[in-house]
Amino acid sequence: MEKDAILVSLSGSAEVWRVRDKQTGELLVKKVVPVSLCGDQVESFIDTVSSVHSSDSPYISRFIRSEFNEAEDCAIIYTEYLDAGSLEDVMRSRRKIPEEALKELSYQVVCALCYLHRERSPHLIHRNLKPTNVLLSRDGTVKLGDFGHAKELNDAAGVGHSFLGGADESGRCYLSPERVMAVGHSFNTDVWSLGVVLYEAATGFSFLPCLLTFSKDGFQERTLMWEGLPLVANRERVRFQLWKE
Repeated sequence: MEKDAILVSLSGSAEVWRVRDKQTGELLVKKVVPVSLCGDQVESFIDTVSSVHSSDSPYISRFIRSEFNEAEDCAIIYTEYLDAGSLEDVMRSRRKIPEEALKELSYQVVCALCYLHRERSPHLIHRNLKPTNVLLSRDGTVKLGDFGHAKELNDAAGVGHSFLGGADESGRCYLSPERVMAVGHSFNTDVWSLGVVLYEAATGFSFLPCLLTFSKDGFQERTLMWEGLPLVANRERVRFQLWKE
């Protein structure tokens, strides 16, 4: 059971809430995913996400519990709440991340990817690495979250295939070229996304502003604008203190 629910984000792929566990009093992140976006096997989707979050890696957000709400036709996943929000929150309020903070942040995110790509069995591609999924704590901890689009591979040379449906507007500009083209992709797709994230965090400018149009039948139109644009600094948003400040 939970209380004090606050909506953190809402997109076409999920609702994300901050809630408080009634029994423990612990703040949690509650992600609500419609069954229609979980693929053919809802249980498999929940098991994969749960297993990643349940890892012993200090760079992966901690899993709490999961459930299937039959009445609402959705999967619900609870993970730990980090008290400094996400990298996107910091970028919205500060635009550029100080160099020393960015070094430490980069190291911890790379450690998270090393765990997913090399140490975990089976290996896993995150496929949705963006500032909102880089989670921060005021003590300096950085963790990777949101594995709803992740893909397990049985070997290091594996290749994933998928239509990039489910990539909401906020994440499309972080997709690698192979994801945009909806062709085979592997671990390098996460490396590309991390590079884009770090570029924006370091400069305060968007690396690849883009407009992508999708339909239920798949990829329809791709328009990329290569002109560097200032990172949405004037958009109203809840301001979080800088991580480790």
